Amino acid sequence: MKEELTYIQSGKFNYLDRTNITNMVYLCSCSALSFHKSLIGLSELRALESVKDVESAGGLRISRAVLTYYSVYHLFISLMLLDERFNLKVPKRLCSNGIVNLGVNFNDLSDPSELPNVWNEFKLLEQDLSTLITHTDVKEYCDCLREESEKLDEVFRILYNSFIFADENKPNKSIKGLYEKLCYVRDRAIYRPSNVIDVEGGYIQTSKYVRKEIDELPDSAYIFDAIRKIYREILIKSNIKERSMYKSFYSLLWVSHVFETVEEVKKLGITDSEIDKLRFMKSFNADELSFSSYISQLIELVNTNRLFSDLEDFWNELIRMSMEHYGTSEWHY
Repeated sequence: MKEELTYIQSGKFNYLDRTNITNMVYLCSCSALSFHKSLIGLSELRALESVKDVESAGGLRISRAVLTYYSVYHLFISLMLLDERFNLKVPKRLCSNGIVNLGVNFNDLSDPSELPNVWNEFKLLEQDLSTLITHTDVKEYCDCLREESEKLDEVFRILYNSFIFADENKPNKSIKGLYEKLCYVRDRAIYRPSNVIDVEGGYIQTSKYVRKEIDELPDSAYIFDAIRKIYREILIKSNIKERSMYKSFYSLLWVSHVFETVEEVKKLGITDSEIDKLRFMKSFNADELSFSSYISQLIELVNTNRLFSDLEDFWNELIRMSMEHYGTSEWHY
């Protein structure tokens, strides 16, 4: 059945209709994928931390700044999609007659051409709800949670305490994971140093002391601690009997899977025995091969040894929390 998303018009803007059940399921699906992207960023950050002090690596500070932001950014996106306070703007080019036109043709996504216009087109074809959120949206969302800090449930309270809280009484010291600082350090790493004009004459080259600012960013352990706390609260809230965003999110976090072929997976260095360990066990047809979405992403990005290490230390840790919460001793990818 064709999925049709709906929007509502308010003033000059169109917003995704959060009351529509199809929209709700798709919101949770995109949120679940963003949650996995945050963990993948975290696994990359930890790998980088493991070699940053190698003499030939020299600190890898630009990469650390970008990866730290990457992981936190996708955690924000995941929770913003779940949060009814956040009104997701939908570009008018995607809207007509009450329907959001995000559908694509699979063959278009598989176009083998490498001409410039094809690469540009891929950006639009690969859009989901998470990619419609802008960096400005996230900063405005931080301000929103600051204004409503007394009303937050525990999921968003943890996000707030870890990455948003600003103490007006201590203007010269921020929390370790302050989102605006992550954005600033990311931009320093990518766009600067810069030459700015001194009003008293001459030029000033910016970005001195960047080493100190990057070295003070939160590490992978800090970010994963926040993710674990958030996930624990989602587990608690997914227990309620009635339908909820948290319940749908939890389900979709673990049931989304991607179909593969044995030939393609083996080309990436995965052996038959490893395929059997990793395959998604709920495939409807035993002859079909699929992996949980996060495993498919890891297979593309990392070598086998790191793949199993990342699964054990990040995803399996969350799975163990789920098993403990629900009192079960069995789990299948």
